[in-house]
Amino acid sequence: MISIKVDGIDSLVNRLALAPRQIEIATQRAMLKTAHQIKDAEKSEMQRVFDRPTRWTIGSMQVKVVRNMEIKVGIVDPEGAYKRAQSYLGTQVEGGARRQKAMERALAGAGLLPPGWYTVPGAGAKLDQYGNMSVGQIKQILSWFDAANRSAGSQQNMGQAGRDRRRKGKKRLAATENPSPQAQAHIARHASGRAVKAVQTPQRVFDDVDTLDPALQDENATESDNDDHDGAKLVGLELKLATLRLQRAKAELANIEVDKAAGLLVERAEMDFVLADYGNTLRTKLLSLADRLAPAISAHRSDVSAIHAEIEGVAMNILNEISDELSRKMEGI
Repeated sequence: MISIKVDGIDSLVNRLALAPRQIEIATQRAMLKTAHQIKDAEKSEMQRVFDRPTRWTIGSMQVKVVRNMEIKVGIVDPEGAYKRAQSYLGTQVEGGARRQKAMERALAGAGLLPPGWYTVPGAGAKLDQYGNMSVGQIKQILSWFDAANRSAGSQQNMGQAGRDRRRKGKKRLAATENPSPQAQAHIARHASGRAVKAVQTPQRVFDDVDTLDPALQDENATESDNDDHDGAKLVGLELKLATLRLQRAKAELANIEVDKAAGLLVERAEMDFVLADYGNTLRTKLLSLADRLAPAISAHRSDVSAIHAEIEGVAMNILNEISDELSRKMEGI
């Protein structure tokens, strides 16, 4: 009669239970390594296709960990007021016409640059090492046209003619004024002297106001003014919040489409396929454990230590095979 006793099965099961976490860590490391390789490749490509790009442009390509299993590689602007990288680099990715620069907007607001036109450095422009015009020369040009800081209400960098007009309280409406809706609305507001109230809140109406008590008349007038002011303020705030939410939603959808086109996002179905494939591999290895141990156990019927050593060796071989196979699949992602 042969009696077989196998120890260490619980330890083996516990070790195999750690495999999903090891898979997740290996996947995260592979994704992060791939993201940094993509970032380096994009930087090299920008240096190849752009003419003397600045460090600001090259450094705008960053790796951002969104969640444990989601990493984005793209144009990341730092927090603050100067978020310009996406504005001019986005056109290089998505195509289309580039956005106007601050100088072009100032000239267009002064009625000097027609819609759809852009400025380029001329033969006499002072260029820096990156091929960009100096800030001082840009200010000189805007000052010459009295186009500097028109919307800010400041006289800094403004010519003498502009200061004279500002002191007289006149607004210049040139024959070539900007036809854009924003510019026309701005002109209309200043021409009328005040903004038009868009919402009129309900007020209490009395048949004969003259018969009311004077104190009640004052109370009615005060409540009407307060209601008008509060109502208009509330509507304006709601309009701003709705506009902000709409802009954020459009920006998020645009980022998702760019990431999809660049191949930076991995579909959930693909990750589910990888995990299901790993589960099938693990199940196959465990099912073959008995067949792989049977010859060793038969050869060492009376040597329990040898049987334990064979079980541990086979288990380690299985783990190594699974690790090697997982590494090969990660390299193929």
